Amino acid sequence: MNAKLLFFFFFAKHGIQCDVGYSRALRQIADILIWASIILVLIGIILISTFLIKYSHEAYKYGYDKIGDAMYYGGYILLALDGMYFLAVLFMIRRIQLAVALAKETTRALSAAANVIFYPVIPFFLLGLYFLYWVFGTFLSLFFVCALVLVSVSEKTVENFPSGVNEPYYKGGKTLNKSLNLGHSQFHYYHVVDDYKYAMMYHFFILLWILNFFTYHSYMVVSGIYAEWYFADWADAEETLKKRGEGEGELSNDPLRSSAVRTNKFHLGTVSYAALLVAIVQWCDTMLTYFEKKLMDEDPTFAQKALLAVIHCLLKCLACIIDRINVILRLFLFYFANFLHEHGIIVTAIYGWPLCAASSKGLALVFQNVVRAAALDMVSGYLTKIGQFTIIAFNCGITVMVCRLVYGDRVSSLLIILLIVALITWAISWQFLLIFDTGINTIFMCFLIDEERNKGGHMRASHRLQEIIGETKVKKRDLEDKAKGHRGNLVNEKQRSYWGKSDEIDQSSAEKASDEQKTES
Repeated sequence: MNAKLLFFFFFAKHGIQCDVGYSRALRQIADILIWASIILVLIGIILISTFLIKYSHEAYKYGYDKIGDAMYYGGYILLALDGMYFLAVLFMIRRIQLAVALAKETTRALSAAANVIFYPVIPFFLLGLYFLYWVFGTFLSLFFVCALVLVSVSEKTVENFPSGVNEPYYKGGKTLNKSLNLGHSQFHYYHVVDDYKYAMMYHFFILLWILNFFTYHSYMVVSGIYAEWYFADWADAEETLKKRGEGEGELSNDPLRSSAVRTNKFHLGTVSYAALLVAIVQWCDTMLTYFEKKLMDEDPTFAQKALLAVIHCLLKCLACIIDRINVILRLFLFYFANFLHEHGIIVTAIYGWPLCAASSKGLALVFQNVVRAAALDMVSGYLTKIGQFTIIAFNCGITVMVCRLVYGDRVSSLLIILLIVALITWAISWQFLLIFDTGINTIFMCFLIDEERNKGGHMRASHRLQEIIGETKVKKRDLEDKAKGHRGNLVNEKQRSYWGKSDEIDQSSAEKASDEQKTES
């Protein structure tokens, strides 16, 4: 048993190593992966369209006119969509380059706080404990609910058997009562009190609230790490490392601990409020789906249909985010609510603003840069999907090799082993790539705020990002001279000392790098 556990532990560890290796590889080949994926998608759609159009004639030949029409016109529709996708890619080339650069910056930030990879284990463990508590109170005990005290939620009811049990099937025959030796004509049963049936709705709402609280708390902590990394000063001329320390403009020695302390000390209310709003959306959606199903299972009357329509209409008019009219709108608004709060959480992690103001700011920034956001979403989607597939396939391939080389014919079937390893690797890669995706979104929001506030000045973004948007790095001393010339020497001694020291550090770093290069040559 211990050998089996060690075997799976080894491949879990190998999965983590694959995640780290993939993130480091992205610094070098992220652009190759993205453009190769885009080209393969374009070529794949062309091949599928050609196949559909070409073989639609075979369907016509054998009399399948409807299938032939679907294949023929579907092929041309796919070609049209492929052409639109190609034009969109041409239009977003610079945005895609920016998104790729942001992904590379995310890997650098991840290297500066590598212990963040293991952080989701903590909320996952706490959430698992609460979920066990919730399940125990809901399902494992039909007559108790979890509260400060276990309280009975059922009552005993005594009912009489139908009168037919005391009547014989035929004249002079035995009755059912005598045949079964019932001895009495009453039975007892327990049923859940109606009040507690409605309490289950509240119980379910609390579950949704707690789930979303842990989700957004983790999101806030991870976002705070990336935001702190982005706005810290660079430590070298190549802009690959950040200054470490506890001072202003420095990346703390333990960014995970610093971000967790900030979140728990200042932002628990924001996290709770965001979780509450999303829980309301999810609860309303679930309840409406439940009542809709209950009505549609039976043959609904006109009044029931009218009532359902009125409920839909009122929910739409009162709060379009709280509930949705049909499945498509439900999905749209659900993801919109998550989208809104995720970007609000990121702005809160940067500025410390309350949720409403932060969400408005985040939404405004994204809408002002909607094409960039679309390109970033496409790039991050490609990278996460490719990464997950690559990591799972590679780890499963290593598993097959190890099993064949070490155990040989002693393994009767690799299927169960591969399924377990694939599941473990999927869980690890999903957790890692979720942190990576959070980092991309956070770095993107930090970049938009940096560009909005500091474009034309001293941006915190690296030269790699500034070159893409057409910016050049402005020296801090130039800002001082500009302030002297236009505002009558409004720069104080502290600012002058800081800017001068920064320029000296940058200049000495550049001279040191130049001397090392000359020595090597």
